[in-house]
Amino acid sequence: MDNGIKWAEKFYKFLSKADVNALIWWAGARPGSNNEALIQLNDGNYVVTKRYEVFGNYTRYIKSGSVRITAEKSLGAPSGLLLSSFKNGNEWVVVAVNKSSKEITTTIKLSGKEVEGGLQPYLTDASHKWSNQEVIQPGEANTFSITLPATSVVTYTGVVK
Repeated sequence: MDNGIKWAEKFYKFLSKADVNALIWWAGARPGSNNEALIQLNDGNYVVTKRYEVFGNYTRYIKSGSVRITAEKSLGAPSGLLLSSFKNGNEWVVVAVNKSSKEITTTIKLSGKEVEGGLQPYLTDASHKWSNQEVIQPGEANTFSITLPATSVVTYTGVVK
């Protein structure tokens, strides 16, 4: 999972700091163990890397044509927390990365819009790949309390009114 978190941070920086509008990985599957590919091919077998799984936390849920929207951490938020958010029509996505070795609990809120229903989380960590988690219902003032397991990436999807 360490390599997955390393790349999740890179994806976050590309999308949220450098303002790139696409992530393309040219070496999808390759023979060898040089760690370039998302899928490693060896003697007729293959290994799906955590890098691949974390890449999916972005590519499976952020639809083509989405626009990045500001994701600000509140004062006192842990330094190991990275947030990026996107919208496409009335759909929105937040990708949360927990780089730390401890669980993080925080709140998120979409400013200026009312969320319809809850947020659907998809967890990737050492033992999960895009695993559906229990839907999170909004709390007071349209906020959502989220808990990120240690060294994990969680993608939240929702709809606004």
